[in-house]
Amino acid sequence: MTRHLLLAAALTTFALVTSAFGQERSTVNVGDLTVSYGDTGSGRSIVLVHGGGLTSRMWGGFVEAASPNFRLLTPDTRNHGGTDNPSGTFSYDLAAEDLAGFIAALGLEKPVVMGYSDGGIIVQKFLIAHPGVASAAVIGGATNRVAADDHYMAGMMAFYGYDQRGELPDAVLDALEVNAPDFAGRLQALHGGDAAPDRWRQLHKLAWPVWTTEMVIPAEELAKIDIPVLVILGQNDDFFRPEDALALAETLPKGEIAVIPGASHSAFRERPEIFAALVLDFLTRSTAQ
Repeated sequence: MTRHLLLAAALTTFALVTSAFGQERSTVNVGDLTVSYGDTGSGRSIVLVHGGGLTSRMWGGFVEAASPNFRLLTPDTRNHGGTDNPSGTFSYDLAAEDLAGFIAALGLEKPVVMGYSDGGIIVQKFLIAHPGVASAAVIGGATNRVAADDHYMAGMMAFYGYDQRGELPDAVLDALEVNAPDFAGRLQALHGGDAAPDRWRQLHKLAWPVWTTEMVIPAEELAKIDIPVLVILGQNDDFFRPEDALALAETLPKGEIAVIPGASHSAFRERPEIFAALVLDFLTRSTAQ
């Protein structure tokens, strides 16, 4: 697929995740961070951690499907959407601590934690650093191998037209603004709007070194996670391979795997009914354990 078509696909993703999502927003202080979040439904709490470069708006379809039976909490992560970043730093370990602080600040008892893409990596880090806090977890669109092979870096090229590790040049973002103005405009709208038109650029420059630094979360650490965990991935995920998702699920003492046929990294959007059905089935069964 050409870069033009890939960018068109990305634009469609952003159009869908930013529409028809009516959660009212609140804020809570987590250390020096002011976290923007939505809170919908009632019942067992699920904290949803969105993907990198997106915001909690990506969860609109799942929130609609799950809110009759669950309480859905949808924070924007550090430097994304309505959440600030006074330290000007970002890492998966830091985001995991933010997640722990968010759960503590709201007084949530044994919530489910569910993350997608970046969120799935953050959830793994959180579960290792904070055993016993969550009752179950879902790791979507991610494995424990980050930026660890050519397949992952090819995904970066497909989404951004650039696949080099380390710092992200301004020229790459300039090219997005020129060649895909709608895409850049939606990124701007998600992360600051007219009040902060360059915030989306700052986000990507801050996150790119994290996104492209090779990291493998050790199997011996994952083996200590003794709660039910669903690993869910699109068969044709642009960044992560099904065989690595299977290896992750088999490493987790109570791990399960679901692979959505024919779906890409945007499986949550491309097959929303299947995605929601698989997750809700898992959560129903994990409650009974």
